[in-house]
Amino acid sequence: MRRNFASLMLILFLSSFGLVPANAADVAPPTNVSCTITLSGAQCSASITSTGSPLTYAISKTEWYISILTPGASPTDAASYGPPIFVKSTEPGVSIGAGVSIGAGVLIGTGSIDLSYETLLGFAKNDLQGTVLISARTFNSANEATPFFGQRSYLVLTEVKESMAAKNKAIAEAKAIADKAAAEAKAIADKAAADKAAVELKAKQEVEVKAAAELKALAELKAKEEADAKAAAELKGIQEAERKAAASAAVKFLVEQTISEKDDLTFRVNALIKRYPLERNSLNTLLQSISSLGYVSEMNYNAINAKIYQVTGQVDALEKRLQTARTTITCVKGKLTKKVTAVKPKCPIGYKLKK
Repeated sequence: MRRNFASLMLILFLSSFGLVPANAADVAPPTNVSCTITLSGAQCSASITSTGSPLTYAISKTEWYISILTPGASPTDAASYGPPIFVKSTEPGVSIGAGVSIGAGVLIGTGSIDLSYETLLGFAKNDLQGTVLISARTFNSANEATPFFGQRSYLVLTEVKESMAAKNKAIAEAKAIADKAAAEAKAIADKAAADKAAVELKAKQEVEVKAAAELKALAELKAKEEADAKAAAELKGIQEAERKAAASAAVKFLVEQTISEKDDLTFRVNALIKRYPLERNSLNTLLQSISSLGYVSEMNYNAINAKIYQVTGQVDALEKRLQTARTTITCVKGKLTKKVTAVKPKCPIGYKLKK
């Protein structure tokens, strides 16, 4: 708890601090103190009220003091406190340079200080029921201080502790509420994130299933195409083999046919020799032509067949000539002799061909 009062004005002669102002214009107004209980103790602020006179020196620092209440005395009576004990110096809250003139009645902050509960208890000599008075003086850059204390604040340590506890409790409760709200918000966010993740996972799985199905379909299509291609290749191979086999059979047949034609032609020429012995020389020449054709094979049957065709033409021409030529034969019957001339001469009945 903080208590301010104007009646606790304690006039201290400057000589008691060994300080003398440089001139009347630099004599600063009294320093007023206002304290507020915090979570850890108290925060006190110092200020002065401008008189409107310009300063020869700048404000440089604020000195803080604590006085201890005499046990059993009234905390509102300045005379009930012991002498002020120096605590520390702080920098001014604002920077005011030399020669600055500020209008009268303007409140100027000169510094602040944070005092922990333990610090206050220490100055109170560990008296949990104690009361302390906080005061301050403002100094200029010539190290000259205000001539007397202004308004001061006293702090009852039990009230400080209770207020600290209440504030901390309120903060703890507020933190608990905030933590609960944060936890609930986090739970909602986590659930939303989990739901989103589940939706995304499901969508991903569906995409993967679809992709797998498409991949399987592509694989099956490819396998079918490959099987069809293989079957087509095999069929083509079979057809090619059959074609080759057929071609080979055809060639074999043609070879055999050529051999047969060669043999038939040889037989025919031999028959003509027997029939037309007078043409033996010409026919033997044809036999030699046939014999010179050699062995018939798949490599040469076409050429041999052509020569057979050529020789056959020669035999046909010779045979035609022989069949149309008139021939004279001698026929005998006992001592009788008779000549017969014709295309196909024959001996009369009873006669025999003379050999």
